[in-house]
Amino acid sequence: MDVSNEMIKLAKRKRIKNTTFYCGVLEEINDIHQRHGDISVVIMFEVIEHLSKPNKLLKNIYNLLKKGGHIVITTPNFYSCNRRLKKLFHTFVLEKLHLKPWDYLSQEHFQEFTPNSLLSLLLENRFKIIKCTGIGLLPFPLLLNKIIPIQSIHDCNATLGQVIPKLSSNIVMVGQK
Repeated sequence: MDVSNEMIKLAKRKRIKNTTFYCGVLEEINDIHQRHGDISVVIMFEVIEHLSKPNKLLKNIYNLLKKGGHIVITTPNFYSCNRRLKKLFHTFVLEKLHLKPWDYLSQEHFQEFTPNSLLSLLLENRFKIIKCTGIGLLPFPLLLNKIIPIQSIHDCNATLGQVIPKLSSNIVMVGQK
């Protein structure tokens, strides 16, 4: 599902078997797809933080999933090392220079999640948690990669996020009905 007809057309050109694509607003998924229990997987990459009512959507998704169906969610981690360092930099450097500090809560995000808050939200909506991990940990990974352009920086960053998910840049959560 996507709000963009162009993205739906692009996805359809991939000709993925046994896949249905919908154009619409995610929060209205129940109105678009009436048959409960016939969806195998719902993937929400960097979406849930943009929803005003994620609880309502997760309830609808739970009803639409087949028994044993999965939901995969990724979202920025509010407690990440990266976010904390940016906050410190903006607070102590930009404010001293009388520049506008970084907005701690992203303006396009209705809410921010930590691994525990996302875990609680999924459990509250009856999902069994299959996996909870993180992606990325190093602060300013793109800048680091420009300074030290080697694959090991990327690999190290990815691995550290899995080892210390509570401080990772992004949360990855897999739930099952």
